[in-house]
Amino acid sequence: LGVVDSGVSEGTASVTVPVVGGEAWLIVRGSDRGNYWRFGSSDGVSYSLQQIRGWWFGPAVIDSYASVVPGDGDRLSCELGAEIRCSVNGTLVAGSSDGFNADSTFVGFATGAGGAVPVSRFDEFSVSDGVGAGGELVADVGVGVVAGAGSVDVGGEVSFTATVTNGGTAGAVGVGLAGVVPAGLDDVSVTSSSGSCVVGASLDCDLGDLGVSESSVVTVSGVASGSVSPVVLDVSVSSVGSDSDAGNDSASASVEVNDPDPDPDPDPGSGVVVFDDFERADSLVLGSASTGQAWQVWSGAGRVVGGEAGARVSGYTLGVVDSGVSEGTASVTV
Repeated sequence: LGVVDSGVSEGTASVTVPVVGGEAWLIVRGSDRGNYWRFGSSDGVSYSLQQIRGWWFGPAVIDSYASVVPGDGDRLSCELGAEIRCSVNGTLVAGSSDGFNADSTFVGFATGAGGAVPVSRFDEFSVSDGVGAGGELVADVGVGVVAGAGSVDVGGEVSFTATVTNGGTAGAVGVGLAGVVPAGLDDVSVTSSSGSCVVGASLDCDLGDLGVSESSVVTVSGVASGSVSPVVLDVSVSSVGSDSDAGNDSASASVEVNDPDPDPDPDPGSGVVVFDDFERADSLVLGSASTGQAWQVWSGAGRVVGGEAGARVSGYTLGVVDSGVSEGTASVTV
């Protein structure tokens, strides 16, 4: 449990967790080793905001769980004000209105692991008092993206949900979301909970203004064409005026596309010079391909059984056909 005195009791504390190990916590409003708030996770359990009172590393007096499972590279942030509001990758996930340790200014991180479990690592720790150089309150617009499913088949629906949140201490004006329409996605549609979106080769959304702690949700969906895998959505957010944390202004998510028939039978009439599906009567010889070329057996003995070709006796069999071309693509299903 390592802490530093930030000198402020209200603002935003953030840390990136490149490696999530046994335990990974962002510590805020700490007064000593037994009294503090922590936001993070233990043993891969979903993120939670916990109040620790009079204990070293628990148990929690208040435990507010979020339905978000930790992952390497997550950015954890807690906004400290009349409430404690915590987010993961720019998406608000947990909070509490309890005023315990409201004036405490120590912030930091905590981690632990036993046995072979890796110890969490932390990076880019920051504390903002939420004001600009002139003392003004400023907005902090951030975005997080999640995919509706980790993988789909070709022709299946792909969906992404981007949540834009103002985690600053002032309202955000002219909030926009921009990105490129993912390659490999057909029949693209976009909806937003506020403002409007225009979709073409690019994605542009005018989400209007967002008050403190307000969010807007943009959903991008379409059909997986199978031309690209994975299908990736990259987005970024912007607003008019100052933004206290540029580190949460972009996000991405991806969906793997599975081809249930990765090598379908080609059409002999579409540029294929040799084609054989072996769909003919069982035979002790290979015979001729569907496109007419005669099979030659250079070694061993071949046969056709049940619409498939193979060796007639044990040992090595080498069967060939003259394609008539020296450049092209040869394929076979085993």
